[in-house]
Amino acid sequence: MLHLASSFVLALIVVGTWFRRKSPRLHVGLMVAAFVVDLSLVVYIEATRLAIETVSTTPVSFVHLHALISTLVLVAYVAQLTLGWRVLTGVGAARRVHATVGIAFVSLRSLNYLTSLFL
Repeated sequence: MLHLASSFVLALIVVGTWFRRKSPRLHVGLMVAAFVVDLSLVVYIEATRLAIETVSTTPVSFVHLHALISTLVLVAYVAQLTLGWRVLTGVGAARRVHATVGIAFVSLRSLNYLTSLFL
């Protein structure tokens, strides 16, 4: 079920990215929806699997790499939401940074998905 939800998030991100120029309003809605679903997944995983405790008590392993990537994804979400808001409010310089961080975000979220398949 978690992989299905994570796949749904990736689909939202892909479709949201597709609409970034064609329909900025739809782009924003899809990306915010991806963030909400992804954050809900993080909360669910922590509540049911005690993910933080697992990582903190496990010797260095693949799960630590996944946890690091997951943390960076959440940081990138916050950066993208902040930068996206600045783009929407007319701060022109934010658009280029938003696009650059967006590439890093999509790369990190893809890595997050791939590493989750091995856990």
